[in-house]
Order: sequence, then structure tokens, then C-alpha cells
Amino acid sequence: MYSNPKKSYYTSLSNSSSGSGSVFGSAFINEAIILLKYYNSNNIILWNTEFNSGYAQLKLTSTNYKNDITAYTVSQLIDNLNTTIIVATDLRNQINILQRQLSNQQQQTTNMFLGGGSIEQNVKLNKVYIQYMLLYNLSATNGVFIPTKLDEAQTILDDNGGQITMPTAT
Repeated sequence: MYSNPKKSYYTSLSNSSSGSGSVFGSAFINEAIILLKYYNSNNIILWNTEFNSGYAQLKLTSTNYKNDITAYTVSQLIDNLNTTIIVATDLRNQINILQRQLSNQQQQTTNMFLGGGSIEQNVKLNKVYIQYMLLYNLSATNGVFIPTKLDEAQTILDDNGGQITMPTAT
């Protein structure tokens, strides 16, 4: 009769009191359960406290835990989850900073009103740049305004009494 040694190994593990087959494994599983409770309750402050104290102490006192497959696997899972939390927190912080910067920029930009064929502006926006963008493709110069072409845009504004003018097709 065929016997599967892997199946009997996993059966003996599931019948053991700790479920891990070792003292190190049990300790790391118990620590993982504590950390997962904090993670699942979205309490990252308690996660960080436990990770940096209880879990760090467990790794420090369990000097040969890397020789135990269960303890080592659980420790790797905990470390990977911690890295994911750090990356997610960092990305969330970067998004919040970008949103604040965009919000501040939006508040500082000029209000332009289109209506009746005219553009009104407040003093924060220079008309010469709008005239430049109507005349030239800004993407062709990677967003850089060329001084000689800015002078041409200013000349057009001066010739039209400061009014922005749409270029005519030639």
C-alpha cells in the first residue's frame, strides 16, 4: 500500500498542540497572531510598537529560529507585511503631499473667464505667456518659453492694445 510521507508529516503537525511542530514555530505563530490582530483592526501604531518591541525581542532571543522552517517562514511573512505597510504608508503620504501642493497651486493660479470672445485675467497671469501659447507649440520646446518668441508675442500684444489675439491661418 502506498504511503505519502508528506501527508503524514502535515497530519502530525496538525495534531500537535502548537500546530507548528516546534517551540520556535509556536512562538512566531503566536506573535504573528498578535500582529495580525493589530493589522486587521488597522491600528498601525500598535503594529509598529509590537513589531519593534515584542517581535524584535523574539527574533533576538530566538537565535536559531532560522533553522526552524516554521519560525523562519512566519518571520519572513511578518517582515514582508511590515515592508508592505511601510511602502503603503509612504505612498499614501506622498499622495497627500501632492494633493496639498496641487490644492495650493490651484488657489494661487489665475482665474480666467471665457465669455463673449474675451479673456479677463487677474494680475497673477501674464498675457504674454497666453499669447505665446496661442502662437507656438509649447510641447515642441518641452515646456520652455523661448525669449525671442516671447518678444514676438509681446509685440503682438502691444500692436493690439494689450488684447490677446488668435493667430490667423496663413
